[in-house]
Amino acid sequence: MQTRIVITGHGHYASGAKSTIELIAGHQAGIAYWDFGIDWQYEDLSTAIKNHLNEFPEDEMLFLCDIIGGTPFKLAVEHTHQLERVVVVAGVNMSAMIEVILQRDILSLEKLALLAVTETQGTVARFVQSANYRPESVLEGI
Repeated sequence: MQTRIVITGHGHYASGAKSTIELIAGHQAGIAYWDFGIDWQYEDLSTAIKNHLNEFPEDEMLFLCDIIGGTPFKLAVEHTHQLERVVVVAGVNMSAMIEVILQRDILSLEKLALLAVTETQGTVARFVQSANYRPESVLEGI
């Protein structure tokens, strides 16, 4: 069974993630993208979470939230903390989101959550100035 994914966060976090994910990996079924604070407020997000859990009562779900302690994270935890079939992770970057999405048919829910954390940690980097840097040496992006 494929793990359902909910991406939610402040502003255009979710819709921005959707745009990037679909550009890189194509349309992905089984993912909900919920922006908080633009068109949706506290009650809207709370209702969406409850409805989603009720609509898919047997499915495993991974919530990917923008900020630990933020409203989307708090609401996801509040509604799912007693459900073993749901895991909530916060602070995930785009590299991790894409990797999790591409692995969700293969890995268990717990391994997907761990992947989200470790991939985020492993893909944060800082460019360091170097006298040897040559712009022509940089390969094209994705």
